[in-house]
Amino acid sequence: MEETESYNLEMEKIKSNPHNYIMDWMEGNLIHVGRRAFKLIALQPCSLILPDIISGINIRSTFNIFYVSSPSSGKTTLCNKYESITFSPFVVKNISSAQITERIENFIKKEGLFSLIIDDFSQLVENSGGYDKVKILEQVLGDDRRLVKENMRMRVDIKTRGIALLCGTWTDFSKYLEFFRSGLLFRSALLFINFTPTQRRDIINNINNHIGDESNHRESLMKEKIVKDYYEILSKIQSGENNEIPTIKGYFFSESIKDSIKKTFNQITEIVPDYLEHEFNREFHDAYRFLISSAFLNVFKRKVENGILYPNEEDLKLAKHLMVNNMNYKLGILTSKMVLSVKRSLEKLNDVLKSEMPTTTKKILYNLAAAQGYPLPPQIDYS
Repeated sequence: MEETESYNLEMEKIKSNPHNYIMDWMEGNLIHVGRRAFKLIALQPCSLILPDIISGINIRSTFNIFYVSSPSSGKTTLCNKYESITFSPFVVKNISSAQITERIENFIKKEGLFSLIIDDFSQLVENSGGYDKVKILEQVLGDDRRLVKENMRMRVDIKTRGIALLCGTWTDFSKYLEFFRSGLLFRSALLFINFTPTQRRDIINNINNHIGDESNHRESLMKEKIVKDYYEILSKIQSGENNEIPTIKGYFFSESIKDSIKKTFNQITEIVPDYLEHEFNREFHDAYRFLISSAFLNVFKRKVENGILYPNEEDLKLAKHLMVNNMNYKLGILTSKMVLSVKRSLEKLNDVLKSEMPTTTKKILYNLAAAQGYPLPPQIDYS
């Protein structure tokens, strides 16, 4: 009876503020990572089961995540926890292009959808056929969302529905950037996490404090079950099995919400140098993907009328924040790529790092330069 009461109390907590509950749970597993990563990641399973956004052409609801951090920063733990809560998890390590095609085909036939999880993307691309595997992922995860397979005997053309969480280190990201730069990278929302020296000490202290702490472990597992069960409730809403909330079939976007997203987007694009030659239409669409995913994650606190979901100002604030982060990260990648290809001397690189360049770009440039072996002075800390 006591366990049931405790479960019901926790379920009410997550229903009242799911985003915060999920971020707190993950922060308990990975201090200085959990909240920062799951601010975005917590929305991703929602995107997988929501209907597309109606526009001139349908805009897919799904979004992918490319997560880069330093070694031993908890990427494997994060992926393991994500695997336990998302829908139809599909974990990939060493695998051939033929195997990845076959497994995706099987997932679609059996489950109808999949959540691809790669905790070390270098394993995907460093072996033979790396480029082919990336092109397959671009095909099944991008706007086309199709799996096309052809041989002498047959041709397979299947519609797909999937999301991907790809993780790696700065060294691997720099080494394999060419694999991703034109396709999968810019079909994903970017998530970069570095640590300050103080945060690194906090992480070690937190690990040490919880060594052998069975009570903390039990509490974490209990919250993990609550999170998993909550996503299952969302899934049942979309399958028509929930009596409280109807299946979400569409969205209402107020003019004030649309104007606010457009204004924020224009403020960023106005400062993009012409020489970068990149359009940010996908990132603009991402804002709406984040918006509806946030609204659905909070569906028990949002208006739903005749299957139409109404995002509110809270969803708007988060969507714009995530859109701006994503655009700044991609601007940083584009700028860093250009700086490192042109300015080869350490002196010139340091001059750029000390310039008026945005802090986000400096962080990315510093990490990519360090990954390429530039002997950067330790006093320059853009963590």
